[in-house]
This record gives sequence, structure tokens and C-alpha cells, in this order.
Amino acid sequence: MGFERNFVIWSFFHGLPPLSFHRLVSWHYAPFRPKTLSLLISVLLAAICYWLVYTFPMQAFALVWVAPILILESLARWLGSSSLLSETAEGNWTLPFSVMFATLFTGFFWEMWNFYSIPKWIYTIPYVDFWKVFEMPILGFGGYLPFGLIIYSYAALMLFLFARKNIIALFN
Repeated sequence: MGFERNFVIWSFFHGLPPLSFHRLVSWHYAPFRPKTLSLLISVLLAAICYWLVYTFPMQAFALVWVAPILILESLARWLGSSSLLSETAEGNWTLPFSVMFATLFTGFFWEMWNFYSIPKWIYTIPYVDFWKVFEMPILGFGGYLPFGLIIYSYAALMLFLFARKNIIALFN
């Protein structure tokens, strides 16, 4: 039991080095400060995205990565929680880029391990199902970028709601 547990823990921790990449590189761009009306519009757009995915799954499948970010970040900003939007409001885009890079890095290893595992995922992605790296079409790796943002936003919001803690303080 000890080996399996330690292996599973290690397999998730290999994403930590790229996540700490934000200590080495800093990306500062124009601040992005959405107003309350923009946050409400974001939630409405998310609802439309979900409706489109439900109604036209083959054409709108990529929106499944957009809608959660719109909802989670809007809700976090409205509640006053730390969020990716709170970082970009200061013009600091380092955290969002670091999260995306870390998830892409980790996703490469997830796909590598998936390739040799039984059972395994075999992907069929409409319109981009070519040039596979392991079992994932190369353009499918782009899904890891918003996936990381969704996971980070969800973790930040839950940490704020249940523990009243700021997730950004964990990485500084």
C-alpha cells in the first residue's frame, strides 16, 4: 500500500516545479479590471456556452473549457476572493501563465502514462483528431491551458468559501 500511495502522490507533485516557475519569470501587461456589469455578462455568456454545448455538442465542444472560467472567476471576484482576475487587475499576468504552463507540463505526463496504461483513454476530438502525441491529438493539448485555470479558480474559490484563506498567499 505504501508504494502505490507514494507513487500516486509523486505523480501529482511533478506539476509543482513549473507552477513555481512564476518566481523566476514575471509577465506584466495591461491591467484587466472588469466591472460588476461585466461579471454579470460573463455569467450570462457562460450559461449560453453551456446551452450551446448541450444543443450543438460537435460544433461547440470547446466551450466546455470557457464556461467554467467565466462563472468561477466572476463569482470569486464578486465575493471578494483572490482570483486570477484579482491578479490581472494589477497588470500581473504571471500567475495565469504559470498555471497554464504547469498544467500543460503535467498534462504531457498524464498523457504519457495514459499511453501505456490498461485501461486507457483514447481521444476523438472533432476537427482536430490528427497528429497524435501518445493518445492525444496535438491540438488537444491546448485544452490543458483552460483546464488549469478552471482547477485553480475552483480551488481558490473553495479555499475562500470554506477556510477563508487566500490561495495566492500559498504560492508567495
